[in-house]
Order: sequence, then structure tokens, then C-alpha cells
Amino acid sequence: MSSGPRRCDDCAFNRVAGETVVVKALDGTVTVLNSPGGEIWEMCDGRTSIDRIVERLCGDYDAPPGTIRREVEAFIDSMVEKGMMTR
Repeated sequence: MSSGPRRCDDCAFNRVAGETVVVKALDGTVTVLNSPGGEIWEMCDGRTSIDRIVERLCGDYDAPPGTIRREVEAFIDSMVEKGMMTR
């Protein structure tokens, strides 16, 4: 099984009106994710590789795989910087 990015254990999340709300328990940081961000967030379980995340999103969005990969990488980098995800 390949490893991939993983949500941090101290983050709780819920879908509300098509968006995903993520709360970091340690400091109360709240981040609201749009629909694609929420999809990526939910797939970041530590078992799903970035390649697999990109593959799944390519089936849902009309964009070149390279563009989707860059967006996924940027999203993950942002969440890592916020302390909400690890690679």
C-alpha cells in the first residue's frame, strides 16, 4: 500500500453547504475549503498517494492532469504550512 499525505489527528472537519470546515483543535484555527479542496482533504488519509488523488480528480474535473497535480501539490503544501497535514 502506498503512502500519501495525511490529515493531522488534531484536526476535525465537517461538510457544511458544499464546503468543508476544518478546525485545528490545538489553536482553534478554522479553514474553510471549497468543494475540490474538501475532496482532496478527505482523500488525504495517509494511504492514498498523490498520484491516486490526481487520478480521481481527473475523472471529476475538466482540466489537464498536470494542472490538477500542481493544484493538489499546492493545496497540500498550504495545509502542511498550516500544521493541518503531513506528507
